Amino acid sequence: MSWFSHRSIRLPLAAAVGCLLAASAARADRASENMDPAYMFEKAGKFDLAAMYYHRALRGVVENYVAFHFNRDPANYATGKYATEYVQLPKEFEERYKSCLAQAKLAPEQLKRMEFLNYLWMCEFTDEDFGGVRTELAVIAPVAERYGDFRLGEFCRRGEARYYRAVAIPFHEKCAKELDAAGQKALAATHRMAVKAYAERARRADLMALGDKALMAHPSLGGPGRYIGDGRYYPDKVNPVAFQYIRQRLFDKENHAKGMPPDMVARILKADALVHGDEHVRLAAVATLAQLGDTDALLDAIGDSSPLVHQAAAEALSAAWWANGWGACHHSKHPAAKAAVADLLAHTADEPLSRTWVITELIRGLGSASAKTAAFCHDALQTITGKKLAKDEWATWWKGLGNARPGLTRKAPDGTPGTDLTLDFGAWWQSGYQTTPNPLVKYEPPAAIEWDGHIFIPRDGEYRFYARNCGEGKTGKNSVVTPGRIGFPGLYLSAPSATVVLDGKPILPHPTDAVQDPCGGTRLDLSEPLRLTKGLHRIQVKFDYRSRPTGFWDPQPCLRLYWSSDHFPRQVIPAQHLISKDAIPQ
Repeated sequence: MSWFSHRSIRLPLAAAVGCLLAASAARADRASENMDPAYMFEKAGKFDLAAMYYHRALRGVVENYVAFHFNRDPANYATGKYATEYVQLPKEFEERYKSCLAQAKLAPEQLKRMEFLNYLWMCEFTDEDFGGVRTELAVIAPVAERYGDFRLGEFCRRGEARYYRAVAIPFHEKCAKELDAAGQKALAATHRMAVKAYAERARRADLMALGDKALMAHPSLGGPGRYIGDGRYYPDKVNPVAFQYIRQRLFDKENHAKGMPPDMVARILKADALVHGDEHVRLAAVATLAQLGDTDALLDAIGDSSPLVHQAAAEALSAAWWANGWGACHHSKHPAAKAAVADLLAHTADEPLSRTWVITELIRGLGSASAKTAAFCHDALQTITGKKLAKDEWATWWKGLGNARPGLTRKAPDGTPGTDLTLDFGAWWQSGYQTTPNPLVKYEPPAAIEWDGHIFIPRDGEYRFYARNCGEGKTGKNSVVTPGRIGFPGLYLSAPSATVVLDGKPILPHPTDAVQDPCGGTRLDLSEPLRLTKGLHRIQVKFDYRSRPTGFWDPQPCLRLYWSSDHFPRQVIPAQHLISKDAIPQ
């Protein structure tokens, strides 16, 4: 008898979701990074900045919190005093916004810029905040699953899917409609791409929730027996923050995980979940094993009879920097598995360096002890490059092109070299909850860290670059501190800590802005639109980490390098587009 046929654990999930998220949203409404600076700038007579933040608060409440919590969904419908606040808050913010806007007397170009900054903020807010749970539902879920807390995972997956449908998809549909009307067809098309992407993410989150719910009944999995929203969280109060409860559930005061060791979770999933009759259970197991880096289990799962499961395994293997996994997908009998690596193995024409992260791994794989893997790597290299070289000639050919490697080379003040596949360190929302390593924290401030390399531009077109960054505390030069409110000792607006040079020309920070879009203790700098041609362009980034954080609102050093174009919406620059070389071929 399967362990899933035992008595299941029934949870009052709807009530838990409503209580937890409603309380979190109400707290975010009243003490967010938008309402506080708006009030403080208005009090200081800086009506242009006050108008920007009231406008931002209005959009955040109406398009995010109201849409998510006040949408007549029985699972998360905000009632009582929260319902009253959701009616009153937009009116209050709109009145204050109009009043400050009238006093600011902005020129048309200044108003346009303010609205553009808030459009960018909504794009980022929509992608990162996930309904007011300050640690982001889609980020918490995989962490919980890695430590065997599938009860918390199921809770977050369901909320994640609701958020995509209630907030993210309508937001991007609205943007596409408005941009179409303004004649910006290319940018509108990127938002329609986002709509499709979020619809797929919602579908996958729903399926993951089904698998997590079944895994909760396993005698060794599920996490603490209490349901989400138990006595340690008080939904009748406005101030509690959801991530505090979640952190307490997952970690102790020393930030050590309280759940099962990941290797034990992996053993259970491989022994029980991967052979279970419910494909949703196997999907959840595959997703968790992918997070744990168990590539052998993924190789087994790629032969699963369920299209849903073997496609998930193939996608995980194609995303891994591992030639053996790519070969398994390529030789699979399942069309979806082959399709997962088809783009990686496509011919590059005259741009072999555009596939650096694949080619370097395939060259390494030529020396594999497995004859099958070595043969696959040789065939794949010929397919990608269109060249016919002997096995021992590929490394020499690659060295002649500059010996390219994935990522940008890092030069640190302590002299230790490093390479970073992406520049994505620290959370812009700075909730105090980090799920990925941040190498910047190991450098004692003041410190200057530099990256050097090339960025591959995939198509001719117009591009814009952005840097979300924070490397300076309240005592730093050029910072702005305003009187505090609602328990905060002061508002910190960081000075520039990141500079970006493209093809020898400084593009960030923007030269005309002293304070560029501060939010949550970090700032978002954005370049002018740049016309770029397809191919490699030299990129250099410098990050100044000037002072040690002194409290919750002085977050750890943060650097996230984004781009956008008329071909795709804003995103952190992916690893496959950042390249280092020993030499530039003549």
